[in-house]
Amino acid sequence: MGDSLKNVSKQIEDYKNSLIIYSYQQEYIRQKLDTNVSDSEIEDYYNKNKQDFELKNDIVRIIYVKTGKKSPNLDKLKNWINSNDPKDRDKLSKYCYQFAENFFLNDQAWLMFDDVLKEIPIQTYNQDIFLQNNKFVQIEDSADIYFLGIKGYIVKNSISPLSFERENIKKIILNGRKIRMIEDMKRDLYNQAVANGQIKIAK
Repeated sequence: MGDSLKNVSKQIEDYKNSLIIYSYQQEYIRQKLDTNVSDSEIEDYYNKNKQDFELKNDIVRIIYVKTGKKSPNLDKLKNWINSNDPKDRDKLSKYCYQFAENFFLNDQAWLMFDDVLKEIPIQTYNQDIFLQNNKFVQIEDSADIYFLGIKGYIVKNSISPLSFERENIKKIILNGRKIRMIEDMKRDLYNQAVANGQIKIAK
């Protein structure tokens, strides 16, 4: 067998071995990994690494409703969007499920403002100034009316709030656990091989 064929055979064998090792690692992680991440772990990681959570985009908390121009009670709809009264929120919710074409009512959730702009035909060249000067926006096109109540905002280059980063931090913590688990597994396998005489340490 020529050297080139030997090299190809070795590469194939190395590739097969890497697939076997990867599959073993994934199964080991699936069986052993603790996927429970407590709120206190997430908060502790956030507080120790706030500098890593600088916003690259503006984020907002909103109420958004898109409905047809001929929908009933549009003035009441506007008032309900701007109200913080739980009874008005209930009326708003019932209205949206009956008449709205699209809506978002969870004003405690942070959203990327860029994603909001994909839904609403707002024209602005400076998002920061727009957010600073608008708490309620009403826009019309040929068939629909868009209502946007801006309940809160944080501009880019600020520190992102914990609630916006919670799922991201959970993934970071779990990934750290996976890395440590694989390192521990490799060390244990190595020590076991040494103990069994499969690997000899040169002295």
